[in-house]
Amino acid sequence: MRQPRRVRKVIQSRGQKEGGGVTVFRSIGGRELDHVDPFLLLDEMKSDDPKEYIAGFPDHPHRGFETLTYMIQGEMIHMDSQGNREVLSSGGAQWITAGKGIVHSEIPKQERGLLWGFQLWINLPAERKMCQPDYRSFSAEEMPVCVHNKAEIKIIAGDFQGTRGPVKGIGADPAVFDITLKPNSRIRLEPEREENTLLYLLEGGVCFINGQEPLESFETPGTLVCFEKGDYLEVAARDLNTRFLYLSAKPIGEPVARYGPFVMNNMSEIEKAFRDYETGQF
Repeated sequence: MRQPRRVRKVIQSRGQKEGGGVTVFRSIGGRELDHVDPFLLLDEMKSDDPKEYIAGFPDHPHRGFETLTYMIQGEMIHMDSQGNREVLSSGGAQWITAGKGIVHSEIPKQERGLLWGFQLWINLPAERKMCQPDYRSFSAEEMPVCVHNKAEIKIIAGDFQGTRGPVKGIGADPAVFDITLKPNSRIRLEPEREENTLLYLLEGGVCFINGQEPLESFETPGTLVCFEKGDYLEVAARDLNTRFLYLSAKPIGEPVARYGPFVMNNMSEIEKAFRDYETGQF
């Protein structure tokens, strides 16, 4: 008998300062939840006060993982040590394979208005942690949108019923969807049983359904819900328009050693990452 995925853990994102003093709201990568293999970090940035975001994220290094930045509203200028320079605009995404090392900055292009986006860190397997860095960007127009019953599914990465998003890494191949449900509607998602699956609530309220029976419900934006293994996840909106990020991927199953912007498999590799960065080898 097919079993629904039940709630395993619930995290409320917490605000903290990063970069040049920008407030981000972290749900993965903090004290309450270190990581959910292969997801290492999930930060939300949302403010219409320029003082909260104008300093952006000046030059900083990464090694050993990949990042997905998804901009819901606003514009950020990306520059990196590989010579890439591009503006990430509303609805667009960028994917960075940090590999053996990349230094980049993310600075708001705008000086007023709402800036709202996410950054997700995805681990790389040991055999690929020291690969060549890579950078790719995708406009809003490159993201397919599927309408299924009363659900709108924007496919950033992964596959939904045969339609693939444009974003794909060299390690994990996660599903990342931006889903909007109309009031009192529902959607069934069917990740592979071994995948780790998460939902991050943006707006409205959700229930998780087993047949006609509500299992649990959440109504606070910024809530991250982690699920047990199962055959499907059925999500229903309450009486409001509801929007959430859906994340799912197969775990890598390797040790995780992390310190700041570096994620490797043991602490000696972390120490080497610091030495390499300090001696200009990135």
